Amino acid sequence: MTWQWDGIFLDNCTPTIPGHILKAITLQTEEFDFDNDGVLDTVEDAQRSYETWRPYFTRRLREELGDGVILIANSGGVLDDPQLNGISLEAIGTLWTEEEATDILERQRAVGRSPWLGIGWVENATDIDPTSSLARRLDGVYYGVKRQFPLPPPR
Repeated sequence: MTWQWDGIFLDNCTPTIPGHILKAITLQTEEFDFDNDGVLDTVEDAQRSYETWRPYFTRRLREELGDGVILIANSGGVLDDPQLNGISLEAIGTLWTEEEATDILERQRAVGRSPWLGIGWVENATDIDPTSSLARRLDGVYYGVKRQFPLPPPR
């Protein structure tokens, strides 16, 4: 099924900085000053700042774009963000049981905006049945197959 929508998909809009992003940062350097105050910050400082400012980001984005634009976040779990029209979850069947995914999606639906949308990303064969079952069971939930492409070598 193909469906067009006017909106923004926020990848890695998670409750905390995802582990793979923290690892990428610390592999490059552990000396950074993300708030530009002249004092080196720690990974824990970055995590606290992200947790504080991510909800502000989605609120300001909503204020700028207005209610007519759909905002979907790839959440990696529970967000409970009232600025969003929905969230997506990856690997239902691998990372999440169908029941866990249902709970996460329903929590976001309870605080989110209309129209509400949920997206399940199938990452491997074991995800197909629980993800498609969830999409059949819950109104407003759709699913798609996520393709992984190898990254080019670093320059």
